[in-house]
Amino acid sequence: MRVRLAAAWENVRASYWFVPALMALGIGLSPHLSRAVLEGLTHDAGEFVRTPKRGLRASRYLQRRAPLPVAELLLALVSVASVLISLETDHYLATPFALLFALGYSYMAGMMTVEQLARRRALAPSAASVIAKI
Repeated sequence: MRVRLAAAWENVRASYWFVPALMALGIGLSPHLSRAVLEGLTHDAGEFVRTPKRGLRASRYLQRRAPLPVAELLLALVSVASVLISLETDHYLATPFALLFALGYSYMAGMMTVEQLARRRALAPSAASVIAKI
């Protein structure tokens, strides 16, 4: 019984490291969640809009480009600046919280940038197809 209790306690202590990571992820998702709430409040829900299809040829559905990755990048830069300022001004109690914001926004900005670059690369015509058309 004591061995199982010790093993369970080790699992609990190991999971404490996930709490700050989950907090940073929640902070990083806040611009997306805020945008979804605002769109839900301002748009009429009467019309069904199809989801863009994925495939080999270009889709006839156009996806609008959202300025959200730029906003995330700006939030990440402001958060990194707040971490540096908190260290410079000896506000050491604020540093971990500012670091959570910086990590969360930076992670989401990086993931959105990688996703958009991959999407652009997939939609861009290859050099072989461009030469074949000439």
